[in-house]
Amino acid sequence: MERPLALKFKNIHDSIAANANNELAKQGLTLSQVIITDYLRLHPNENVIARDLEQALHLAHPTVTGILKRMEQKGLISIVPDKEDMRRKNIHLLNSDKITACSEHHKAELEKKLTSGLSEEETATLHRLLDIVLCNISSDTD
Repeated sequence: MERPLALKFKNIHDSIAANANNELAKQGLTLSQVIITDYLRLHPNENVIARDLEQALHLAHPTVTGILKRMEQKGLISIVPDKEDMRRKNIHLLNSDKITACSEHHKAELEKKLTSGLSEEETATLHRLLDIVLCNISSDTD
């Protein structure tokens, strides 16, 4: 009997996360830290706060708080009170060049691994089908 698709997707997700964390650990990083770095890099002129990360990345407040605390300790980010509302803490990315290079290299290697043995046409079909699946499942959670 074939495994249900949901279980296959979970296994794929878990394998990707484990692979990423193993590779990124060599640089003293985690996948969560790289994802947050990418988010901050893509929103350079915005005052990003923890709640923005929680909503965008679908993470719980304690999870984001812990990740940000470790990132701040490593000197990857600074957390600064907002000038207009001292209750808000703006998150600023520091020294992102090293993380960005590491992240981009890992993404390229992962993409190669995920599509190994697939033709360009099969890869394009996979992207198209996964976009449909993502759209299907996202419409249930919105």
